[in-house]
Amino acid sequence: MGDAPKPETLFKFNKLVVDSIPSILECSTISTCLRFEILAVVNETVPLSFTLANLSSLMASQAEAYDKLPPGGVYAFAKESQWINETAIICSDEEAVGTLTTKWCITKGVQDVCRHLCLVTTALDPKPNKNKPPKAIEFQPFDSNMAKVLAQFKNIANITRGPVCKTLLDAALHAGKLARDQTSVPDIAPLRDFVGRMPPDVLARTAVEAVRKVAVEGTVAACAERIQAMTMSKSIVQFRAQAQRLAKSPEELKWIRQQIHAPTEDLRRAKEINTKLILRELATDLQERRDTTKLRAFDSAAQDNAGDIRSMHQQVFGLQERREDYREEPPSILEGGSKRGCVTNQPASVSFE
Repeated sequence: MGDAPKPETLFKFNKLVVDSIPSILECSTISTCLRFEILAVVNETVPLSFTLANLSSLMASQAEAYDKLPPGGVYAFAKESQWINETAIICSDEEAVGTLTTKWCITKGVQDVCRHLCLVTTALDPKPNKNKPPKAIEFQPFDSNMAKVLAQFKNIANITRGPVCKTLLDAALHAGKLARDQTSVPDIAPLRDFVGRMPPDVLARTAVEAVRKVAVEGTVAACAERIQAMTMSKSIVQFRAQAQRLAKSPEELKWIRQQIHAPTEDLRRAKEINTKLILRELATDLQERRDTTKLRAFDSAAQDNAGDIRSMHQQVFGLQERREDYREEPPSILEGGSKRGCVTNQPASVSFE
């Protein structure tokens, strides 16, 4: 396949994939002298066929843009790490996209993906050959080619952004280093005398089994636990944040925290729970609490208003009674006056002597 692309080129391609395809959350391109692979974290709610079609279209579009480079321009662009065309995302050749979509060899799941990467870095994965069946495994831990593969993986890990992809690549590097460490895997020590030539089958099989057990499977188990812890921690943060956003008052927030305590502990124990269902039930219960509180407040206000209305009725009734008294016997303006210059109880009668 030739030399591997520069780290800057892979970095730009990884960024373009994540920015252009919403269903791909993380991306790391593994490009060595013998293989080209894309390590990706995808949104499981989106069909994988849809994600692969978009990725195939992007890669076909990049190939079209590359073919249009002027003669001799490839090397000039390579120096500036401009092999990646950020505008070439969708390929118009549907046949080419369809063909490329069917060519992917897919490995899914944290453990299977991690195991594959570890087999690559420990030189236990069969070398790919497009025209011939895979070659038999020639495990030579002290060969310089193995060191070269580890160096390429280290460069890839250094430019990888996503936490899950970075954890997987770090695990693969760890496995590759263990596979060359005689202290961790003593059974590889006899192979040092056979650098550049095939060791006896017995020694090779013993060394391979030891490396698989210690370097590969041990690393896979540790990596799976680490990613599970990362995922659970992220899930807990998201779950609690979504739940607490439902609150509209400090009292509601306190109540919500009490309700999500048990589910949070289940998540910490890696117990599978339906967080979406819990959030829906929480929202329903919270709305019922709000409705009940409003009803109580309405009843209290109604009772207060009823008392005010009764008081108003009493005041109006008293006023009406006073009005009736006034009509029957209006009070005199001046009382106790003499006959001279007095005002009698008859408003219209005024007399002088």
